[in-house]
Amino acid sequence: MRISDDEIIARLRQGERHLFGLLIERYKDRGFSLALRILRNRMEAEEALQDAFVRAYNGLGNFAGASAFGTWFYRILYNVCMTALSRKNRRERVVISDEAPPPDPGAEPVQPGDYSGVELQDLMRYVVEALDRLPEKYSSIISMFYVQELSYPEISEVTGMPVGTVKTHLFRGRLLLQNEIGKTLQKDEMTV
Repeated sequence: MRISDDEIIARLRQGERHLFGLLIERYKDRGFSLALRILRNRMEAEEALQDAFVRAYNGLGNFAGASAFGTWFYRILYNVCMTALSRKNRRERVVISDEAPPPDPGAEPVQPGDYSGVELQDLMRYVVEALDRLPEKYSSIISMFYVQELSYPEISEVTGMPVGTVKTHLFRGRLLLQNEIGKTLQKDEMTV
């Protein structure tokens, strides 16, 4: 039987410190994915994830339970990653208008079921590569929504952005991702 996060936290507060390992096991893969998506560097993502776990462990006394532990932890991780980006002055400066980005005239939109001749594994590689080419502000929101499976309000809480901004970033990010995947698929079809 799986112990809930709330139960683990209650037992941690009673002195069963070894149970923090269960929280690490539950959140390390998705946390690493989020950190890697933001920092785009494996070593930096690993360091940020470790730092976030240490901060979460040390800050358990401040965890009020107003949100899920996962949301609280992702907020810590997000802040650690943002601090790392600003420290290295690597944050991308992207100016986006209020309109959705125009589709690439050379790329046809990718529709579900259009993947004839492309193996699912190749498609996943295309998605990951395309996600890596997106600005961090879009790729991190997409990762939180689809990989971490956070809701709009949870992403808003993690990032500090209003829910409307989260929805806009997700919408724009999906359009950019679709265009990037379409370009890659077209490029691969031309080389075949």
